[in-house]
Amino acid sequence: MPPAYAGDCRCLWNGHKHFYALAPVHLLVADRHGYSFVWEYSHAHNREYIIEGNDSPLVVTNFLLHRYQCSADIPRVSADKGCFYNRYRTLSDLINHNQRSFTSRFIRETNTRVFLDAGSFTEPLPIPLPW
Repeated sequence: MPPAYAGDCRCLWNGHKHFYALAPVHLLVADRHGYSFVWEYSHAHNREYIIEGNDSPLVVTNFLLHRYQCSADIPRVSADKGCFYNRYRTLSDLINHNQRSFTSRFIRETNTRVFLDAGSFTEPLPIPLPW
C-alpha cells in the first residue's frame, strides 16, 4: 500500500458529500510530512470549511475553528479548566512553546493537562457527568 498523504485525503474528501445528525463535526487530518488541515461542517448543514495548518500544529477541542480568524479572537467565557476555549488555549500554548520533538510522552502529558474531571468546573454542569 502506498504511503498516505493528507493532501490525497483532502482531494478524496472534497469529492464526496457529508452530513451529520446531531452536532457539527470537525476532523483533523495530518501526515508525517507536516501537512495538516481541519475539515468542519457548519451548524446550518450547508457549508464545509477547511482550515490549513500552514506548517504549524493544529488544535481542535469542542468548538468550530472556522468561526475565528485567529487564536486571539477566541472568546474568554469562563475560567473553568473544562471550558473548551480554555482547553484550546492550554493545548496551543503547550504545543507552541515546546522546543523538542513531539514524542508520545509529550503528547500524553499535554493531553493530561486538559482531561476533564470533577474539578474541571467551578459551576455545576446542567448534565450529570460519569464521575
